[in-house]
Amino acid sequence: MVDSCVAGSPSAEICDGKDNDCDGVVDDGIASTPTTCGIGECASTGTLSCVAGSMVNSCVAGTPQTEGPPGDATCSDGKDNDCDGATDISDSGCALAAIDLDITKFQVTKEVELEKKHPVSVQIKLLVKNNGTLNSQARPATVIGMQNGVQVFAQTKQVSAPVGEQRLFKFGPYTPTAPGKIMWTATIADDNPDVDKATAVTKVTIDDDDDHHDDD
Repeated sequence: MVDSCVAGSPSAEICDGKDNDCDGVVDDGIASTPTTCGIGECASTGTLSCVAGSMVNSCVAGTPQTEGPPGDATCSDGKDNDCDGATDISDSGCALAAIDLDITKFQVTKEVELEKKHPVSVQIKLLVKNNGTLNSQARPATVIGMQNGVQVFAQTKQVSAPVGEQRLFKFGPYTPTAPGKIMWTATIADDNPDVDKATAVTKVTIDDDDDHHDDD
């Protein structure tokens, strides 16, 4: 009698519910590895282990808690309580409502000619949008004009807009008295730490013959 049975070749053990290395034990010798999950106060640890033929991660993240409102102890405890990656004042739940007025467009007359008979003024317009969370509270906007190293114009006025909307504000006008470029700067001082600044230029030339007029 001849037994034709030939045993297969052992292979490296893997987590598949089989005795791959033919030692009589299923899924043996597969080491567990440490794992982490969650962020902030939800951070946790666990292991990746072979269970019933599958690799199973035992790590379970914690449950997010409330962070805020502004003034609550959770806004100054140095912890990411709601597990969103932001801590204390940087978290949206702790951020104070704010006026955030951004300059959408800063426009001035691009070129004027000095005319003795019909002086031409520079028109100054500032388009402002409220990207904050408070409605229609005013903040100071300032426009400054520098020409030939000298400040020739400065005006501050209160500007505001409803949340998500834009409003147009006019400054000046300003009538130049000397040729040369006027460098304009507009700024807004609001509650947001971002820089609200825009620049523009007006070219002032001399109309020698005074034959035509630029009413831009």
